[in-house]
Parts: sequence; C-alpha cells; structure tokens
Amino acid sequence: MTFTIRRYEAADAGAVADVFFRSVREVAASDYDEAQRMAWMPELRSAGQIHGWAGDGRLVLVAVDDGDRVVAFTDLEADGHVGHLFCAPEAAGRRVAARLCDAVEAAARAQGGSSGRAIPCSSARTWWCGGCGSTTTGWPRS
Repeated sequence: MTFTIRRYEAADAGAVADVFFRSVREVAASDYDEAQRMAWMPELRSAGQIHGWAGDGRLVLVAVDDGDRVVAFTDLEADGHVGHLFCAPEAAGRRVAARLCDAVEAAARAQGGSSGRAIPCSSARTWWCGGCGSTTTGWPRS
C-alpha cells in the first residue's frame, strides 16, 4: 500500500473524524486504558465539527491510500504548533506518520517558522519516534 500526502479538503471531514476516532479507540489502546480513551474520545466527531476545526486557519495535511481514502492526518497551527497526529489502525506502523511529520515540518519552514516539535501523548511518541532514532524533542527521520 502506498500513501500520498496532500492538503485537507472539505470532503475529507468525515474520514478525518473516523481516523481520529479509531486511532484513539484502537491504536492508543496499548498506551491508555479504556476509561482514558473514552474520556478522550467519548463519541465520533461529526464531519461538521471536523471541518470547523480544519477551517480555523490551521494547515491540515492528510495521508491517503491508493483509493484516496484518508488513513492519517496532522495539523500545523498558525503559531507553528503541531496539535494532532493520528493514524488509522491499518496505517499505524507504516511510516505514514513520519511522512506527515516531514511534510508538516517543510510547511512550517516555508511559512518562515518551525514546527512545534511537541509530542502530546504516548502513542504519538511511538509513531513519531519508534525506530527512527529520534527523541521526543524532534521529528523522526526516515
């Protein structure tokens, strides 16, 4: 399976909501117990909620598979902070997150800033840093 990184489009909102939900509920299960995951993501977000969030001025990038299905996403806020990085279970461990990190860091540099370099949770540390030789203070390298 190959992946392409592209900018979020309005039609992606439902798929981003699904990836977000499944990532928290399934992928994060190795790092968080059920009560924590339920508190974090009590229900599937609506496409409208996701589109509102994505349209607030941040850059949202998605990774899509060969069928143009969203399998992961990240965002770059105006201040250079990366707020989200979530992968669908079928994309976790396939270096999709590392490719998204590279793309969002390049976007931050192009905007004259730098990426937030903040890793918000245990699962993200595994995706961003696992097997890359990186630490939690920087992006992984392919």
